[in-house]
Amino acid sequence: RGSESQDLEIGRCCVLHHRIAYRAEGPEGGPGIFMKNSDGTGSAERLTSGRHVPSSWSHDGTRLLYADFGNDVITSSGPADLAMVTLTGDHRSESLLTTPVREGNAHFSPDGRWISYEATETGERAIFVRPFPDVSSARWRISSAGGSSAVWAKDGHTLFYRSGQAIMAVAVRGATPAEWGAPEKLFDGNYFFIEGPEMFDVAADGRFLLLKVGTDQTKATPDSIIVVQNWIEELERRVPAK
Repeated sequence: RGSESQDLEIGRCCVLHHRIAYRAEGPEGGPGIFMKNSDGTGSAERLTSGRHVPSSWSHDGTRLLYADFGNDVITSSGPADLAMVTLTGDHRSESLLTTPVREGNAHFSPDGRWISYEATETGERAIFVRPFPDVSSARWRISSAGGSSAVWAKDGHTLFYRSGQAIMAVAVRGATPAEWGAPEKLFDGNYFFIEGPEMFDVAADGRFLLLKVGTDQTKATPDSIIVVQNWIEELERRVPAK
């Protein structure tokens, strides 16, 4: 947790270009979602008030999806509704889906036509897709069995998700998700996964970023902890802007 004006929830935030949205308790006005420049400059701006967890920016950066837990405690399995805040004007929030089950880890597709999310409405955690902006007009189940942590390919042509220890892929083609391909297992392995936020990502070139569980299970604690400071400056030196 951070020690600045907001109590930053490091484990759940989302970044778009030079901005980061994150959940914090907030010293004034209670919990909510805040936005700040990712380089640390400037002050934090409150976007919402409530027990909210951000999940996805729209491609143009004008909207932010989040899970609204209402008056309940924020957990990976508790009930939550899908909501959205508009970043222009007066930061208007609106509820997109209100059901008795948990809806979370929602993401805009790169072209902005679809929203993927996970829900427990069938009795197990599964991946669904709805059209945007009219999310109530249709719904398609994407995962053939259980599924969580859906992640879009950067080109929007594939939707990935996790099923147990396996990474699954669905080809995005046709006019609606009813025409998309059947889920196919890409690979599985001894990776570190927990319920809740996404535990993997996919780069533009198709490479996956995952946490692999170490083979030595005898050590209860690591020998050392490495802290990297000023990593943004180091990144700019190593990968200069074009």
